[in-house]
Parts: sequence; C-alpha cells; structure tokens
Amino acid sequence: DAEKLFERALSHDGRSAAAFVGLTEIYFERGAYSKALATGAKAQKLAPNDADLHLLIGDAAFKVFRFDDAERAYERAKELGHPEAERRLAKLAAKRG
Repeated sequence: DAEKLFERALSHDGRSAAAFVGLTEIYFERGAYSKALATGAKAQKLAPNDADLHLLIGDAAFKVFRFDDAERAYERAKELGHPEAERRLAKLAAKRG
C-alpha cells in the first residue's frame, strides 16, 4: 500500500519531502491526527513553502484542539497564497468564540 511505499522511499532518502507529505496525508485521512502532525513537521522542514502542507498541518492541529498551532499553520498557508487559508482562519475564529 501507499504507506509502505512512502516508508520505503524514506529508507532510501530520509530527506524526501514528497514521502513525508504523502505519509502526512495518509495519517490525516485515517484520522491519526497526532501522527499527521509529527510527520507534517518533518515535511515542513524540508518543504517550508508548501502552502498545501501548511493547510494540512493546520487541519490536523485543529482536529486535536491545538488551535494556536492551527492558526500559525493557516497564517503561513495564507502568506503563501493558499486560497482556502482565510476560510480555515474564519472557522478557527468561530470555534474559539
């Protein structure tokens, strides 16, 4: 499956941003949000200007109620021009009250 392929890619190249991003997406889709955050942090170090990744990290942080982390990730996605970032920030603001 895809997870094993990404892990194999990382065993050959431990600095593969694409493999870390792929794992982050898989963990998020499975509902393993904390794991997605940890893997996303590794991906972010390798691909700091990936707006989609920042949005995904923000979504994972939101799911585990780490709202400050979610806000930082959404703000960075917004700075990088992600079209969904503003809507996520509004959703976060509404959740905070």
